[in-house]
Amino acid sequence: WNSIHGVWDLMRQHEVRLLQGNENEKYYDQIGLFRSDAIYTEPIHIYDADAISPSFGQYNGYNDRLFYGKYKYAKIWASKRFHFATTFEETYMEHESVRKGKGK
Repeated sequence: WNSIHGVWDLMRQHEVRLLQGNENEKYYDQIGLFRSDAIYTEPIHIYDADAISPSFGQYNGYNDRLFYGKYKYAKIWASKRFHFATTFEETYMEHESVRKGKGK
């Protein structure tokens, strides 16, 4: 997760440079975040939807394989993960044993 957040921060720094220091604007409308250790055998069209995170490769409901979608959703997925983790676990995790990382 730290690497995902780090990539977002690097992208944002580049974006601010492109916008000549204006931190209140955005340069990109659609964002794709992909793991560098995965092979994608088909083209991925990042403009297909508002937000996509696959149902494969999850661990206890969390997925770090890829995400693409609108800027505002990518920002949440990439830079707000740590803030959302507790809420996600309390709201969406079905079993107490899963919340504690012990499997189903």
